[in-house]
Amino acid sequence: MTTHIIGGAGFIGTAIIDGFRVAGRSDVTVLDRRHRLMRSEPLLRDIRTIQIDSGFGDAITKLFQPQDTLIHLGWTAQPASSMANLTDDISANIIASVDLFSKAIDAGINTIIFASSGGTVYGNTAVTQIAESQPLTPVSAYGAAKISVEAYLQVLAATRGIDGISFLICNPYCLYQLNGTPIGLFANFIRCAMENRQATVFGNGDKVRDYLAIEDVARAFLLAIDQSIPSGAYNIGSGRGVSIKQVIDILNHRLPQPLKVKYSAERSFDAKRVVLDSTKFKSATGWRAEQTLEAGIQGMIDHASTTGACDVSD
Repeated sequence: MTTHIIGGAGFIGTAIIDGFRVAGRSDVTVLDRRHRLMRSEPLLRDIRTIQIDSGFGDAITKLFQPQDTLIHLGWTAQPASSMANLTDDISANIIASVDLFSKAIDAGINTIIFASSGGTVYGNTAVTQIAESQPLTPVSAYGAAKISVEAYLQVLAATRGIDGISFLICNPYCLYQLNGTPIGLFANFIRCAMENRQATVFGNGDKVRDYLAIEDVARAFLLAIDQSIPSGAYNIGSGRGVSIKQVIDILNHRLPQPLKVKYSAERSFDAKRVVLDSTKFKSATGWRAEQTLEAGIQGMIDHASTTGACDVSD
């Protein structure tokens, strides 16, 4: 059995691959765009990689074999950029993902794990911790598109007899984001502080998020591959809510110089509070978040101080 990771050259994919290595497994293939594969080449040593720059053609899907597993991490937008052109977002993400799933199932793949977004699909809620039963009320096209792909995956699971699993992942953080990826609050703030630049905060800093170390995210994927769990959506989060102001305070107690902050206008597509209840996945697999937020932030600061804040390839 091979695990194929679409979009596997990013920070989640490379963390999953590290988990495979620790487990002594080499049964993985990464499929991604050329520039992402080149950027992550040092992290993909000894891993089979396939370049995909436009769609999922027959040549790609012929790689799939019966009993293989597909992890779908590929996505072309972020919450902000998704609002620019809704039609393009639908085509590039919803239609492309459903086409990929259908071709994978036709090839005999029996398990598909889709990386959805715990931070955007629920929208604004009044609950302290969000369970999977919470109504989905996204405030961005990004969240709406993720919900759509989740729904199609469940239709295919029910009608084609496969395991279709969606992970509603909170806000992951990792060393890789110090490279300057589009997402990653901690990495962005650390880079700004070390380069003596202002960090922009949209709103007054009271938005609350659930932050999770990428190693804990990767373990969730590996458990889902190795254990038989029912199809459906699973929250993957720490269960701890932290505001942006609290993040700044934690950083300023650890950084060599305080972070300069510029407060800007609030954005309509940012939910006010998202903290996930991951009881469902914990009950199914025994998984739990292991790394504390403070230890994770300190590790990122230490690494940035040692490497110059940008190079995580070594």
